[in-house]
Amino acid sequence: MTVCPHCALCPPPYRQLAFYGVYRDELQDLIRLYKYSEVERLGRFMAERMADLFHRRVRDHEQDLILPVPRDRKRRRGFDPAGRLALLLGKKLNIPVKRRVLIKTRSTRPQVLLRGRDREKNLRGVFALVRPQTLKKRKVMLIDDVTTTQSTIRECCRVLLREAGEVTVMTMARTLYHY
Repeated sequence: MTVCPHCALCPPPYRQLAFYGVYRDELQDLIRLYKYSEVERLGRFMAERMADLFHRRVRDHEQDLILPVPRDRKRRRGFDPAGRLALLLGKKLNIPVKRRVLIKTRSTRPQVLLRGRDREKNLRGVFALVRPQTLKKRKVMLIDDVTTTQSTIRECCRVLLREAGEVTVMTMARTLYHY
């Protein structure tokens, strides 16, 4: 397995990151349409691809829980892209989904407006566990639609690993470069 230079210097807190494709071209358009236009059937399409990815690429199929990356409640009303994707994926994989265990405690600037270290600073200390006993030594799969610098998933994992045994991360897409 090839390890990127950044990960070699700063090992990730998760056990594995599995992603469907690279965040560019049509996949980038699809995710943006799902995320910002709230096209429900795209969520089902993405969950089907992620379920296939789970069976093909995730090393440990014995996951206890699925948790979505929490959204900023003040930013969007009604639609939670990662939460909806987690529910659809959980149903396909028959793995329980817990949406209110990992929460975002305060509003932050949108990550898309920030670069590198500013993304990390923006998220430091913003996630918390509501019912930590739910995670006690369990295998958790963290779900998000896309990861760019991995600032969000790293901060979520840092909080989750206070109680969880291990965290596997799945996203629909990731960038191959850091902002």
